[in-house]
Amino acid sequence: MKVAILVHRFAPAVGGAENLALRLAEGLVARGDEVTVFTTRDPRREASAFPFPVRELTARTPFTRGYFFWPGSLRAKLLRDLASFDVIHAVDVSMWSALLARVAWKRHGVPYVVTSLYHPADTQRFVRVKRAYDKTLLRRILRDAAAVLVLSASEERAIAQGTGFAGPFLRFPCGAEESLSQPARREGPFRALYVGRLDSHKGVQDILGAVPLLEAKASRPWSIDVVGERAPWFELPPAFEAKHERVRFRGRLAPEALARAYAEADLLILPSRYETFGLVLVEALAHGAPVLSTPVGIAPEIVSVGKTGWLYAPGDLEGFARGFLAAMEADLARRGDLRGAVAPYRWSAGVAQARAAHEAAVKAARR
Repeated sequence: MKVAILVHRFAPAVGGAENLALRLAEGLVARGDEVTVFTTRDPRREASAFPFPVRELTARTPFTRGYFFWPGSLRAKLLRDLASFDVIHAVDVSMWSALLARVAWKRHGVPYVVTSLYHPADTQRFVRVKRAYDKTLLRRILRDAAAVLVLSASEERAIAQGTGFAGPFLRFPCGAEESLSQPARREGPFRALYVGRLDSHKGVQDILGAVPLLEAKASRPWSIDVVGERAPWFELPPAFEAKHERVRFRGRLAPEALARAYAEADLLILPSRYETFGLVLVEALAHGAPVLSTPVGIAPEIVSVGKTGWLYAPGDLEGFARGFLAAMEADLARRGDLRGAVAPYRWSAGVAQARAAHEAAVKAARR
C-alpha cells in the first residue's frame, strides 16, 4: 500500500506530532507499506537517516514565530503527486496537513485518515481564529475523513465540544518502547523528573513555584531534573533564569540518556495545562516510576491515586506539593505492578490500528 504521511514538522524536530509521525512511518514500512512523509523543511534533517523518502516543503512560518508551520505554497503539482497514493494520513488536524488531505480527496478521490492531536481554541494564541476554524473547516475535515484517530477519551470530549463533531472515533494507543530498561534501585535523594518541551501550556512554572513548599515540608533530600528544549517562541519567566540547586535543567537528552533518566527516577511530573495524550506518563510507568500529573490526556485513565500516581489541578502549588510529598513517602517507584497499568499502550498497537483504518479506507474508496 502506498501511504502519504502529512505532518507540519518531522524529525529531528521533537514533539508529540513529530514523534507519532515517525513511529507511524517506521511501523508501516516494517509491515511492507511504501511510505513517503511530506513535511516542512528543517536544516538539521538528513534524508539518509530514514528508511523512507521525506519530501520537504518550504515553511512560510519562521521557526521562531510559533508552532503553526505552513508551507510557502501548496502547488497543483503537489496535489497531483498525492493522487498517486492509495491513502493519505494527516497528523494534527489544526495544521495544513489535514486541509491538504481533504483537498486531495476532493480533487482526486484519495481517501484520507487523520490522527487528530486536537488542542482546544483556549489553549492557543489566536483564540477567535482557532474557534472559528474548529467550528467550520475543521468540522468538515473530520466529517469527510475515512477515519478519525484520537489518543484519549479527553481528546474525544474536547473535539466534540470544540467542533461539534461527535465521532465515530478510533483510538490510537501509542505508548512506550517495546523493550525497556529494567528499573534499578538507586540510593540517594528522592529524584523527580520532568520530560517535555518548555512551552507556555506545559506548566513548567509549577515546578519552580512549588520549590519553597517542598523545601519547607520534605522529610528527605530531593531533586528535580527538567529534561527538554525551550521552544524558540517561548520566553522563560525570569525565575527560570536563576539556577537552583534542587532543580537542574538538563536540556535535550539522547535516547540512551533519557532511558537512563526514566529508570533512575522516583517520580515523573507532568504539569501540563492540556495534553491530547501525555506519552511521558506511559513511558514513566513502563519504566516503573509513578507519576504526578494534572488531569490531562490519558492521565485520568491510567492514574490510580496512591497506586500509580497522583493528580493535582493545574497551577495548584499546594496540590503539587501534596502529591510530590505523598510520592516521597509512599515509595512506589519501580514496583512491577506499575507496568501493568500501561501494558496495552504500545506503538505496535497504534500502527496496527492505523493500518487497519488505511485498509478500510482504500476498500471503501474502490467500491
